Amino acid sequence: SFDNCGFTLSASITNFNCSDIGDHTVTLTIEDSSGNTDTDDCVATVVEGTALLPPWVNANTAPAANGSATYSPCTANGTFKLTATGKSTTTNDVVHFVYDTIGNVATIIARLDDIDNGGYAGVMIRESLSPSAKTILFKTLLFNPNVYVGYRLTAGQAMRNLSQVVQLIHWMKIQRNGNTFKVFTSYNGTTWTQRYSGTITMGPTALAGIFTESVRTDRRSIAWFDNVSLWNSLKSGDEFAEAEIINPESEDSEVQVYPNPADEQVTIIVPYNEKPSTISFINLDGKTLKTLTISGSETSINVQDLKPGVYILRIESTENVVIKRLVIQ
Repeated sequence: SFDNCGFTLSASITNFNCSDIGDHTVTLTIEDSSGNTDTDDCVATVVEGTALLPPWVNANTAPAANGSATYSPCTANGTFKLTATGKSTTTNDVVHFVYDTIGNVATIIARLDDIDNGGYAGVMIRESLSPSAKTILFKTLLFNPNVYVGYRLTAGQAMRNLSQVVQLIHWMKIQRNGNTFKVFTSYNGTTWTQRYSGTITMGPTALAGIFTESVRTDRRSIAWFDNVSLWNSLKSGDEFAEAEIINPESEDSEVQVYPNPADEQVTIIVPYNEKPSTISFINLDGKTLKTLTISGSETSINVQDLKPGVYILRIESTENVVIKRLVIQ
């Protein structure tokens, strides 16, 4: 439009929200300084965005994570989708991280809705994006009952992983109060069970948020979070005493064997397995019936050649020997 005395343009609808997704007829009105007007209708299509909204930002803690993050503001009151590949070791965190900067007192809360391709997902506070930074985290495979509290007290040293057996944990929380950190889980987002409390000397600022990591270099983990919130206070609720930690700081607590009981096939996950390991199937008479060598962190083994019964799995690497009990139906 053109007018030698100037004009204004207005629209019948100027603000849209999540309930307006789709097509809308919008009337445009143009008016000049003499009061002459004209109108026309157009169709405005409202779509749901995918970009992360401030204050959230995202990054890989190591290039191998090759991750991404999107945000759907109208899905389940706000849903984050994170992806990551690669595989972490105890001294190299290969994760994709959505985070904001916190101070000395903070709480990160999130609900993990779902996860695909067998990866981990959880909440984390770390001193920096360095792959071996001081860190505290909670992570779960969601549909596997083994969950982990991980912490690194000194930058560059190995992560310690504490294992617990908890069914279908969706809600998770970490509180920071100075150098004291507490980890909680919940089934409803209101009643919380403490999983860990400890001291990590971190700087006056840190990074807090949600993350996902793969368990294999050739597999992309995909995780969906909702109800993600970050507070500059100790956001609490009904909090109960610390749950029992199973085999703290033990490699045995990290090795997973499922399904158990097994029928035709069993999957064995040995996190951070960087060298070949030997797996032996031993019956209760002490006889070794099956032995094979695996590489990588996850291996599926056909067990149809073994009779139904109870077996001992001996998983041996150059650094450790883990014993697991397996039932074959």
